[in-house]
Amino acid sequence: MAGLADTLAKWYESDEILSLPENAQQPMLMMARQAASICRQSILDHAELAIASLEAGEVTEAFVKLTEVITSISGMVGGMGDAFARTTIAHEIHDAITNFPESHHFLHGHKVAYGIMVQLAYEKKWAEIDNLIPFYEHLDIPKSLSDLHLDRLDAEDIMEIARLSTKPEAPVHGLPYEVTAGLMAEAIQALDKYMANLPKL
Repeated sequence: MAGLADTLAKWYESDEILSLPENAQQPMLMMARQAASICRQSILDHAELAIASLEAGEVTEAFVKLTEVITSISGMVGGMGDAFARTTIAHEIHDAITNFPESHHFLHGHKVAYGIMVQLAYEKKWAEIDNLIPFYEHLDIPKSLSDLHLDRLDAEDIMEIARLSTKPEAPVHGLPYEVTAGLMAEAIQALDKYMANLPKL
């Protein structure tokens, strides 16, 4: 599950950059964006069946597809997109929250998955967050600080995450919009409030 979430980030971290007019017609970047799109759509379409196959010890078409996506197609995103298609907010959030011991038993992909949600909140793409919530819940992927056992964090802790994820050398500054610690902290808090208000199943 963690590998699926990490691969899903290929699309969300690169799309804003690769879709810029000056990049959209560059052949290698076009290929990188297509690879990222394949990663996203394949995971959303086939993850449930692939996981069921894995648990049953069966090799199915869905399992093979996602194995190829995770091990091969995902590498093509950064390989062809280079600095235009590498990590941005989702992975920087991962790196920042690893400073808190409560997160240490979560796998890399789980923390990146939470970072995807933070990035979408930063971009105010709440409709896409709504689209991903059923997928996250089905796979039991963290979508809030509470899910990462970090609900004890106060405003100062959240600002520390925001500062670490937006440090001057961070790749988030390659995104086509301003990325600041203040706005990042607001996105983290807004996401947690949004998730806390979801209807209970």
